[in-house]
Amino acid sequence: MEKLKSLAAVSEAAELLRKEKACKVKKILLTVLAVIGCIAVIACAVYGIYCLVRPGVEDAEEDFDDEFDDDFFEEDDDEEISID
Repeated sequence: MEKLKSLAAVSEAAELLRKEKACKVKKILLTVLAVIGCIAVIACAVYGIYCLVRPGVEDAEEDFDDEFDDDFFEEDDDEEISID
């Protein structure tokens, strides 16, 4: 009878160790995901501040494209196309 009690105690101890190990893995995974989330939030905040500080960067690229297109199409407007 003592052996059965001892075996049951060992079994319970092993089950507790498995639960503790699973809990430890979950904590590590949660910590890693929290760190990745914090890095993403900081990166978004920095990008938002950058866009507020430098609002004309996107407009400059659009203006360049518009000017290039205008110059390119002005040459085509001078030529007359006749359909016979």
